[in-house]
Amino acid sequence: MRRAIFLFSAPFIPANSGVERRCLEMAEALRDIGYQVTIASLDPWPEERQAAARARFGGDVRVLRKNESAVPWLGRFHRVLSLRAAHRTRLSGELWSPWNLRVLYRQAFTELLEQVQPQLIFMSYWRTDGLVDHARFSRITRVIDGIDLATINAQMWEAVEKRLPALPVRMDALDNGRDGVLAGDFFSRHPVHPRREELAAYDRFDVSIAIAEAEAQIMRENTRRTRVVSIPMTMEAVPLENTYRGAAVLPTGPNPFNLQGLLYFARSVLPVVRDRHPEFSLQVTGTCSDQIGDAPGVERLGFVPSLADVYREAAFAVCPVFGGTGQQIKIVEAMAHGLPVVAVRFAADRSPIRDGVNGFAVESAEEFAERVCELWGDRGLCRRLGEAARDTIRREYAPERTRAALADVLGPAATPPAAAAATGRVA
Repeated sequence: MRRAIFLFSAPFIPANSGVERRCLEMAEALRDIGYQVTIASLDPWPEERQAAARARFGGDVRVLRKNESAVPWLGRFHRVLSLRAAHRTRLSGELWSPWNLRVLYRQAFTELLEQVQPQLIFMSYWRTDGLVDHARFSRITRVIDGIDLATINAQMWEAVEKRLPALPVRMDALDNGRDGVLAGDFFSRHPVHPRREELAAYDRFDVSIAIAEAEAQIMRENTRRTRVVSIPMTMEAVPLENTYRGAAVLPTGPNPFNLQGLLYFARSVLPVVRDRHPEFSLQVTGTCSDQIGDAPGVERLGFVPSLADVYREAAFAVCPVFGGTGQQIKIVEAMAHGLPVVAVRFAADRSPIRDGVNGFAVESAEEFAERVCELWGDRGLCRRLGEAARDTIRREYAPERTRAALADVLGPAATPPAAAAATGRVA
């Protein structure tokens, strides 16, 4: 059996988040196509999550040993950086920047590679690239799952975070925010670009995976060596007995794009909807529940142990998020649970939504309100589109798609270019 080392940076990934699901989906697909997977985690990783991973993959979990001798001087280094505004970015100013991770964990990761002798190194996220000595391990196939274009995501994050209102946000006093942060065209007025160091990192791998085709195209245009492929998030369709009798729902996670989208909806969409349907209710789960104040028509559920219980009663889901990179996992998840989703075009284009078939993709706040009103007033339409949404996930976004895509990728990539040249094989 072929062996794979899967680097899963667990400390930086919230449990049960979309990113964790993506990582575990990829690791499981590797197992299913014939790899014995050893998950390498940057410490600490709670034992219960390690146990769950072992049970799921039947493989091993190794927590990498941190280079403790480097910690004190890295701390001093970052205290100096904090005094220099030019270096205070989400990527260069964090303790967990790519360069710092190399200092802290590269030796331990190298030792693990020498011990396991894998045929495949599979990385999640660009920031962990520095752990791999590419020259030393050039004959091992190396794959990186981008998930996000991290440097674009970081620039967007910073642009939004410094312009959002103070928390908790008073929903009864919403305006457009600083510099129009709640306007749908905010990012067209604040353009962002991938940074050279991230693109160079992808080019050190044999294969670079993007979760969205738009980002795969950016990677292709800015790299020369790596093979770029797009593999979207997949998920099992969930056989719920949906009632479609309840509220609309918006699950949120711990990033400012979710709050920005929720506030955009509350400011520009909700008043129109409630003017026509005063009984309209939007249930908000997750992080944003604690970041906003009370508002008519918004029910803050906070953390819920099982979103399936919310989805079972919900009429439909909304995704007003128009910032960030990657794929809105909340759209795939809602559709897998049989809900139609109304999403802004930015998010819908990176999702399984087909406008008018299994959900709606909207171009403006006015159209958003119109589609929400249409679904709110017609629960039969909710059911028809919801069943079509679940069927789309079952037929086109099932985990088999990920397994097939990885099998296709790792066929021609099984012998890296350097080894292919040595053996005379052309990949």
